[in-house]
Amino acid sequence: MIVGLYGKIVFGIAAGQGFLIEELRESSRAKFAEHEILNSKPITEFLGLENDNVSLSMNFVVGYTMPPIVAIPLLQGLLRQPKAYPLLVGKRVIGSFSSQFVLTEVTCTYKYLTGAGTLMAADIDVSMKEYRSLAKT
Repeated sequence: MIVGLYGKIVFGIAAGQGFLIEELRESSRAKFAEHEILNSKPITEFLGLENDNVSLSMNFVVGYTMPPIVAIPLLQGLLRQPKAYPLLVGKRVIGSFSSQFVLTEVTCTYKYLTGAGTLMAADIDVSMKEYRSLAKT
């Protein structure tokens, strides 16, 4: 079952393949400036919106999802050679309709290693930031 998409990464479970999202956090912020006024309260001015941030917590277990030993280098490769992609989860585009995101951090927690040292389960947290480039003229 497919529940989302980021570039070539498919979120969901399909007989030992895919990325299982445990938790998705989306953050949007506004920017404000405060102008000090002598003998009065400051004036707050809206400056605009900051780029959105997204973080994903994913679980990888051999036999149920993509093996963690495969998923970890795949995600680290996306971090090392950044490219912006839309992020789709369910029937929703995360961010605005034209938003694209880049990976900014990948954190791996090895949960279970066999006696032979084979990684059987891992939790991976991924942070993404909305990517906007200057328009080409």
